[in-house]
Amino acid sequence: MQKLMNRIITLIISIVIVFFTTLCGRKNNTIQVPIINIGSNIWNMEVINLSSYADDIRYIPLEEMPQNPINMNSKIIMDCSDKYIIDSDGMTIILYDKNGRYLYKIGKQGRGPGEYNSLSYLRLLEDKVFVYDYSSDDLIEYNLDGTFAERHRSGFTAVDKYILHDVFIVNDSMILGSIDNVTGNLPYKALVIDKQGNIKYSVPNYVSFKLASGIKYLMSPGDASICKFDNKLFFKEFYNDTIFQFDSQFSLLPSYVVDLGKYREPFIKRGMSWEKKEITKHIYLTNFFDVGTFIILICDYNMYFPSKRLTPKVIKIQGLKEHTLWINTNSMLGIYDKETGNVSFSQPTSTDVFLSTTGFYNDIDGGPRFLPDKLINDSIMVMKLGFDELSELIASKEFKENMPKYDTKKKGLEILVDSLNRIGFNNTVYMFITLKTKKDLESYN
Repeated sequence: MQKLMNRIITLIISIVIVFFTTLCGRKNNTIQVPIINIGSNIWNMEVINLSSYADDIRYIPLEEMPQNPINMNSKIIMDCSDKYIIDSDGMTIILYDKNGRYLYKIGKQGRGPGEYNSLSYLRLLEDKVFVYDYSSDDLIEYNLDGTFAERHRSGFTAVDKYILHDVFIVNDSMILGSIDNVTGNLPYKALVIDKQGNIKYSVPNYVSFKLASGIKYLMSPGDASICKFDNKLFFKEFYNDTIFQFDSQFSLLPSYVVDLGKYREPFIKRGMSWEKKEITKHIYLTNFFDVGTFIILICDYNMYFPSKRLTPKVIKIQGLKEHTLWINTNSMLGIYDKETGNVSFSQPTSTDVFLSTTGFYNDIDGGPRFLPDKLINDSIMVMKLGFDELSELIASKEFKENMPKYDTKKKGLEILVDSLNRIGFNNTVYMFITLKTKKDLESYN
C-alpha cells in the first residue's frame, strides 16, 4: 500500500513539473529576444539605396579660419546638434553654426588653467561644450563662446578606480560608459557616474576569462556602442552578443541577440594577445544605430571583405618602411529589418575611390556612399568627409557615369566642390542625411 502511495505521489509531482515546465516554456516564447543573424547572411549582399531610407542630403563645408586651422584626419572627434557643429583634430576645437560658419574657438591646447592637452571626446549639451582630456583624465566644461567654465578632475574615472570607455554624457549630471575588462575579472561592464566620479548606477559583469601567460592586462580590439533613439539608450559591449536597452533605473534589458555564427571570435581567445587572436579571421559588429523600424549595422569583415582597390596605394611615412594598401576599408553596412527579421549587407565596390567603396549607395545625388559616423537625433545622421576624398570622388569616372534620381542635386554637388576647389578649400565637409519617418517607409514599401 505504501509503495502504491509513493508511486501516486511521484506521478503527481511529475505531472506538476511537466505542467509548469510547459507553462514557463510558453511564457519564455512570448518574451523571446529577437536574433540578428549576421553569420548566416554575411554573403547576402545587394544594392541598398540611400533613397530607400533617407529623403534629403545636405553638405556643410566648415568655414576655414587661417588663425585657427584644423588638420583633417580620420579621427571622428565631433558632435552636432540642431543649432551647432563642433569639430576637432585632437588639438584644436572649433564651434560652427549649423551652416558651417565659424563661431568660436573652444578653449586652447596647453597645461594652464582652463586648457586641455590631449582630447578624445567632445559633447554638445544645451549651452555647454564638454571636452575630455585623456592625458590628465579631466572633464572640462566650456561655454559656447569658448570661455572656460569648469574642470572636473575625476574625468571619466569612477571612485578613482574604474576608467570609463566609449562614453555617452546623458545629461548635465550623469555620464554613462563601458568598463573595458582588461584583467578578465572586473566587477562591472558599465557604470553611470556623476561629474565627481561617484557611481550612481552600476551594471554587473558576469563574464570572466583568464589572461594568457605573460599578459598583465588586455584592451579590447574594439569599442562598445551606445546610441540614443526615441529617448531610449541602447548599449552593446564589443564582445557581448546582446544589444541592451537601459531602463529608467539604468538596468539592462535585452533587446536583440547578435549571432555572428562561425565568424565570431571564440571565447577561448579572449585572454590572448591581439596577434594570437588572429583578429583578421573573424567578423565583428563594431557599431549599430537603432532607428526605430530598422537597425543599421556596421561590421568589420576583415579578411572576408570582398572588394579591393584596382591599383595598390603606397603609403610612405618618413623613417618607416613603405606600406602597400590593397583595400580602402573593411567596414560593411548592413540593415536589420525589425518586421521581417531579414539581414542584408550593401554590396561594396572594387574601386580606387575611397568614398565609392562601401555604405548606402547614393542614388539621390550620386555623391559619397553613406556610412554613418553618428546619429545626431531621431531623424538626422552624419558622416564626416575629408575634402580631398570628396574632390577625388567628384573627379572620378564613377561619379561622372552615375545616374542618380535627382540630376539637379548631382549638379549642385558638383558646383559646390568646384567652387570650394577654386578658393583652395582644405577643411572638413559634413554630410547630413534626413531619415524617412515610419510613415514614409511604410508608404515607400
